[in-house]
Amino acid sequence: MSTKILDQVPVAAELGPMGLPIWFHHHGIKMSLTQFDPGNQVVVISASAATVTISPQEVGSENDWFVDWEVVQSRCAKTNGRIVMSGDELSAAFGVADHSFQSGAWLIERFGGHSAN
Repeated sequence: MSTKILDQVPVAAELGPMGLPIWFHHHGIKMSLTQFDPGNQVVVISASAATVTISPQEVGSENDWFVDWEVVQSRCAKTNGRIVMSGDELSAAFGVADHSFQSGAWLIERFGGHSAN
């Protein structure tokens, strides 16, 4: 699968009442790095109601990464999922690299930013 990288002109983000982008939930401020295992290449970012785990599909490879998440809405309800991201996509998602992919152009146009997918 090839991914086309676009050159985008940054657009100002639509900001909500707290000065954060309108798509951002304020509980995201509570997220922090809770585990870093360089040997197994695992990173866990979490708070009391949410967890994101990043791990390689194959230890020692920097090609494709699992991004697993879980969000707890209440004692009786939660949601979770998994996606696979390339190294370029993962770098862009965390702002390490300014890549914009064709599928994310609408996100940048509406919400602003430097990279999206």
